[in-house]
Amino acid sequence: MNVQTEALNLFHKQQEKNRVSHAYLIVGKSDAFSFAEYMAQSLMCMQQEIGACGTCSVCLRIKERIHGDYSVLSSKDESIKKQEIVTLKEQFVQTNMEANSRKVYIIEDVENASIAAMNSILKFLEEPDSDVTAILTTSQPNRVLETIKSRCLLIQLKDNDQKLLYEAGIEEGLDEQDAYLLSRVENTVEEMLTVSQSDGYQATVDLALEFLGMLNDMRIHEGVVLMQHRGIKQKVLDKTTIDLFLDVLLVSLDFETFPKFNQYVDKMNDNTKLGYKKRVLMIKDRIRPGVNTNLLIDQLAYEIVNQHKTFTL
Repeated sequence: MNVQTEALNLFHKQQEKNRVSHAYLIVGKSDAFSFAEYMAQSLMCMQQEIGACGTCSVCLRIKERIHGDYSVLSSKDESIKKQEIVTLKEQFVQTNMEANSRKVYIIEDVENASIAAMNSILKFLEEPDSDVTAILTTSQPNRVLETIKSRCLLIQLKDNDQKLLYEAGIEEGLDEQDAYLLSRVENTVEEMLTVSQSDGYQATVDLALEFLGMLNDMRIHEGVVLMQHRGIKQKVLDKTTIDLFLDVLLVSLDFETFPKFNQYVDKMNDNTKLGYKKRVLMIKDRIRPGVNTNLLIDQLAYEIVNQHKTFTL
């Protein structure tokens, strides 16, 4: 976990004043779960009142997720279902399983919960027990119900400095284009290197830039066909690469972008870039665990064609 001084100070002051909230929403790109886990350790640590020692049996069991009064729900592979929330609630209304312990649960990436699950989470938060603390994490707070956000204390984590990430990426051997791109979409050098070495990375970046180049030359139909053919039929785009594909488009469409990206959008004016960017963001917001990638590609093709029509009217 990166040092999050302001967030840590806020939480530690709450502990000092014995004013710990019954629910938190941690907002951050990649450190959110690590911070939430630290909070759980801090609330349950038997060795110190403020913060977590990280070495006692309680802290270690939380790290290993084997503490009886601690639970984690995650949605990395598929959306969180209502029944999972119901089961969690049933578990946490029971008597504490361990002596002198409070109860803490973490719901990771809460934005990926189904609507029914979100409503169950809301009901859970509306009926707080004094010895239970809920910690929700998200990287996309706009996709979390406002009623859930209003019942949580929001802790915003800071992203890493993009310039420092770029320089660190160069030092680790990334070329300038990859270092620039990945410093804009990832939050640690380790994540940048992992993505750059992943299967499909280069093919995805190449497809995104070729697609943009065709839009730049007003070859809209050709670009859409290329994206659908290579993305769907040749399987360049799938659930592991679609997010990266959209990120390359967004980084390239920034008003001030890296020169090697700018050559693919240099014929577009600011209004054109903004229009395309809004459509791409719309599709990116639809990404969920288990989403049909081919459908997203078709939807993007439809949005791009419609956006182009607005330019020519």
